[in-house]
Amino acid sequence: MFKSNNLESLQSLLKEAYSCIKDKNFDKAVALYNEIHENYSNISEEQKTEKLKKDLSILYKELALYLSVNEAYVLAQKGNLIGLKQQIIEIHDLVYELKDEPSESVPHLLDYTRKHYQFFLDVYTYNLGIKDFNYKYDEINYHLDENELGEATKKFSELVFVYKKLLDNLDHEKKFELYSKLKELYKNVSIKKTFELSNKRPKSIPSAPIRQNISISNKNPQSIISKKNKEVLSQDFRKLHEIIKKGDYSEAVSFYEDL
Repeated sequence: MFKSNNLESLQSLLKEAYSCIKDKNFDKAVALYNEIHENYSNISEEQKTEKLKKDLSILYKELALYLSVNEAYVLAQKGNLIGLKQQIIEIHDLVYELKDEPSESVPHLLDYTRKHYQFFLDVYTYNLGIKDFNYKYDEINYHLDENELGEATKKFSELVFVYKKLLDNLDHEKKFELYSKLKELYKNVSIKKTFELSNKRPKSIPSAPIRQNISISNKNPQSIISKKNKEVLSQDFRKLHEIIKKGDYSEAVSFYEDL
């Protein structure tokens, strides 16, 4: 008689738990589970039918899914990417196991899960992107400090790609912060490139060999350069300085290369 009462109580509790899930009263369903488990332990082995075992298994997975969603939400708020990733995987696996189960409560839980799952993915992708941006930003500054301009330029193009991927999910403040970092790096790369080009330019303009039958002039050797060429070079470098003052380093580098 005692065993029979336990079975009736268990079936009643299961029905109530499923009803709570359908009503999206998940916390109450979780609270009922301990009582359900206790009643299951008290029934005879003959009463533990395959159907009952199956019902308990489904309920356990449903509650585990609900708790994983809650945990993922807490981790997303804390910015814990490692823990969030693990919960996202767990949610995905539980959804896969439950989606074809013939329980009336499952669709209600999956609907609840879908609304949160995309949010978790967005948070994870966003934070991972920010982390990747900051890592590449520090990496480029390191290469600039080490005068590794080629590597810094290569990494800068990768950083721009990461920034573009993040754009749609950035608020105005974060967008301005990352854009400012990009602008700063672009300026520093451009300045380094300008200095590198400057060091590669010849220090003096070679002149034609002097004929033996021409007497050496007492004038300053710089007079070999025509006055017209001096004026052109002077105008060019004045223009270059003006461009640099404006902060347009891209134009400055391009103009310098064409000198």
